[in-house]
Amino acid sequence: MKRQRLLLLALVLGGCAYNAHDQAPDDRLVGAWYARANECVDVLKLDAGGAYSFDHMCELDDGSVGQQVHIGDYTATGSAVTLSPSLVSCPELDAQPLVVTYDLDSDDALRVTLAQRPLVLSPTVERLPTPATEIAYRFGCFASDGSFEPRPYEKL
Repeated sequence: MKRQRLLLLALVLGGCAYNAHDQAPDDRLVGAWYARANECVDVLKLDAGGAYSFDHMCELDDGSVGQQVHIGDYTATGSAVTLSPSLVSCPELDAQPLVVTYDLDSDDALRVTLAQRPLVLSPTVERLPTPATEIAYRFGCFASDGSFEPRPYEKL
């Protein structure tokens, strides 16, 4: 049930996914991309106008969902994407522009390397039944040990 609620939240926040091969090669980054690991979901959304949002969401012990948020502008050059945040929930970690390398493979997966850690994002998400209860989520900051500190968004 936890994963269903997180993925449903990811679908609501990320919008509809797409098939990367249906677009011109220069536009293949545009869309909503998802990754799931354990009890967490990452959603990266890139639009054609150069805006992005990245959400890292994990279910917390109390049943709510913690959400670390990055919103801003991006540029793509060659195999690198520069994310320049303007609104974040964890400014001490996420305030500086970030350059990540990426690769789009033949399986429509977006492979991003962030701080030497690979993250594989998919443009498709399985359809899930609607949970009977509403999802409560809180913005904030995840620590390296997985703990969560609730915080509001901050404009940079």
